[in-house]
Amino acid sequence: MASTMLFVILIIIVLALLLTISITSAIAAADIASSSAYNIDQKARDAHQQLTIAASLGWSALAILIAILIMAAVTGGFTKDEISNELLNSKTPSKKDLLAVYKNEKELSKGQSISLIVLIVLFIIAIITFVIGILNAIAATNISPIQNVDNKTHTAYTESIIGAVVGIAGVVIIGISIWIYMVLRNNRKRQISQLRNYEEVTESKLSVTKQQLETSIKSNTPLPNSNPPDITISGDGNKTTITSGGNKTTISTSGDGIVTTNTTSATTNAIPTTSKSVH
Repeated sequence: MASTMLFVILIIIVLALLLTISITSAIAAADIASSSAYNIDQKARDAHQQLTIAASLGWSALAILIAILIMAAVTGGFTKDEISNELLNSKTPSKKDLLAVYKNEKELSKGQSISLIVLIVLFIIAIITFVIGILNAIAATNISPIQNVDNKTHTAYTESIIGAVVGIAGVVIIGISIWIYMVLRNNRKRQISQLRNYEEVTESKLSVTKQQLETSIKSNTPLPNSNPPDITISGDGNKTTITSGGNKTTISTSGDGIVTTNTTSATTNAIPTTSKSVH
């Protein structure tokens, strides 16, 4: 829970840094474009181009990150729906417990796929943020030697330095966020494995499959007998023996057409029943 909260806090900081670096880059580009050096110094025009690219990348990265975070939140990328250890360690699991585990495992598995996309996007955002920081640093380097310096040029230089520092800080924080999210993802993977092991053991105990249980719930019909008794039929001419579970029935036919039936169960003695066939 603490790791999840820390990840959320770091992502909020990353969003704030991306917003800051996008604004400072855009303002710096506008300031250098309106400075007196822009029309007479190539370095000023180079700095304007670099800052414009940095601002565009910043706004794009911010939009992408917000979009992927919303998608992950909606589709389960941050799902932390846990089954209690008491249920998982129960010696007498029920079909209701098994259904709860099925549902939880499904949600976590879906979130696991989304979390991989989140990780990839975070890596891309880290690279973009690094590039933005480098562009701001190069822009500051181009602005620094300009001879005809006015207030706009000085402001653009300061904003470029801020953009470079924020870019470096952003990369570090995104890197920490990626590491924390990988830990969360591995924990979820371990939990999914635990739930699947529980499902296998419980299905064996209850003699039911996932398909049977879900079909029974949807159609509101009782489960079929999962363990039907074995039925064995053997015979030697006038005598036939039928064995089913703990019951044994012997049918004998004499030469004069008398049929004798003897039934023996696991709890009673043989009970003979005699009938005469009709010709």
